Amino acid sequence: MESDKQHFRHILLFYYRKGKNVVQARKKLTDVYGEGVLTVRQCQNWFAKFRSGNFDVEDAPRSGRPLLPDNTTINSEVYCHQLDKLNDALQQKRSEQINRKGVVFHKDNARPHTSLVTRQKLLQLEWDTMPHPPYFPDLAPSDYYLFRSVQNFLDGKTFTSNEEVKNHLDQFFASKDQKFYERGIMLLPERWQKALLFLGFWTVKTVLNPISGQVFDEGHGESGVLRSARWHDADWLDDGIREAWLLCFVRMVSFEKFFALPES
Repeated sequence: MESDKQHFRHILLFYYRKGKNVVQARKKLTDVYGEGVLTVRQCQNWFAKFRSGNFDVEDAPRSGRPLLPDNTTINSEVYCHQLDKLNDALQQKRSEQINRKGVVFHKDNARPHTSLVTRQKLLQLEWDTMPHPPYFPDLAPSDYYLFRSVQNFLDGKTFTSNEEVKNHLDQFFASKDQKFYERGIMLLPERWQKALLFLGFWTVKTVLNPISGQVFDEGHGESGVLRSARWHDADWLDDGIREAWLLCFVRMVSFEKFFALPES
C-alpha cells in the first residue's frame, strides 16, 4: 500500500537526519519489518534525494522505461544517451569546473564507444578523449579496480535467483563511498607511465603472432602489444598518442582538467 511506502520513507528520513548511513538505516528498518520491505538500491535512491535537499517522500511521476531492458545490450544509441546524461550531471554538479577547465573523457575501445555516432556525440560535447590501447584492461579503472573488488566481494557466494544477485550487488555499492572510486581513478597516472615504458620499449627475442602466423625478431620496438594475443601495427602508439597520454597525466595530477568516466 502507498501509505506503507510513505511510512517506510519517513523512517528512512528520520535515520538520515540522525546521521545514519544507508546500510545502518536499512538495517533498522528490516529488523522490524523484514528483509523484503525495501532494497538497498531503493534506500540509496531516497538518501540521495535527501542529500539533494528534497525531503518529499512521495513518488515522483515515472516514465516507465527501465535503464536497460532485459536481454538487450549497449549499442551506440544507448551509449550516446548515457553520455548526454553524464554531461547533464556534470553541468549540474560541476558546472563551474567544467566551464573553466573542460573535460577529459576516458573510454575503452569497445565498438559502441568508437562508432561514428559516438565520435560525433563526443565532438558535439567538446570533450577531449584519451586514446586507449585495444584489449588493454590494465588502463580501465572499471577492469583493474572496480570489477576486481566486486569479484572479491562475491567470491564464495552462491545465488538461487537474479534478485539475490541484485541485492548483493546493491549491498556492495552501498558500502562504497566516494573515496573508494577516487582511489581507483587516481591510480591511472602511474599506470599510464608504466604503459608508456612497457609498450614503447619492451623487446623480445622472437614473438609468434598466433593469429597471422608472423614471427617478429628481437628489437621490434612495439612488440609488447602482443600481450593482447593480437598484433597491431606500431602506428597505434605513435608520438601523438604518447603525447596525449603524457598531457592527460600532467592535467590530471595538476587538476587542470576535470576527468569523467561513464557511470555503470
